[in-house]
This record gives sequence, C-alpha cells and structure tokens, in this order.
Amino acid sequence: MTTDYGRDISCGISLDTTMREVTGEELMRQVILRRLITRRGGLLSAPFAVTVDLREYMSGDFESQDRLMHLVRASSIAAIQDDPRVLSVDVRVTITGPRSIAVAVNGVGARGPFALTLAVSSLTVELLRTSEAA
Repeated sequence: MTTDYGRDISCGISLDTTMREVTGEELMRQVILRRLITRRGGLLSAPFAVTVDLREYMSGDFESQDRLMHLVRASSIAAIQDDPRVLSVDVRVTITGPRSIAVAVNGVGARGPFALTLAVSSLTVELLRTSEAA
C-alpha cells in the first residue's frame, strides 16, 4: 500500500488556469516549489508553515558566496522538512552567475524519492528539472 499525498489544483510557479488536479510525485514537487518561492506567512492554506522566498537572497552579499550558499541551503531544508510528508531532503546550491543560483533538491517522501532543480534570480524562479528519482 502506498501513501496518498492528497490532491490539489496544479499550482507550480503560478496557478494552472485549467484548474487541473495533481496528485502523487507531481503534487509533492509543486508543494516543495511553493515552499521555496513563498515569503514567510504567504501560504494562504497554511499561513504558519515554514516557507522562504529564495529570490530575497539574491540581493544578499555575493562577496561571501560560502555564506550565501549556506543560508540558502539551510532555509530551503527547513522549509522542505516542515512538510510532514517529507522524510529526508538534501539541497545543493550553486552560484550560476551574477545574482543567480541553482538549487537542486533531492528528497524522499512517504511515497519515495523526488527531485527538482530551480534557477533563481532576484526577479524569477524557473523550474529547470523534475524527476521521480534523485
């Protein structure tokens, strides 16, 4: 028997205008994505959930790249692990250019592994890759 992650309207970077429902690993990746692009207290369905808007770090001190990568990694892990469906997670942060980073998330949820990679700049977040296995 597998654990059910539930179902929701597709809402990755933005709301799906067709109101398509998602379940399973796709839902899990979208939940993780929302936790990484939403300011603290910004999730209407869960205002007390731990979230972080990674774009806010892009105005930080890029002179201290190690510190920036540590802060992004730690805040990402905290936001992701706040979801009770997540059993474990690893986050890798790479500086990709001036004021831009890549964030690779590999985790294990109640139904198994999930992965996604984000490109983050001060203005945008782009979903680069998703997969069911890390």
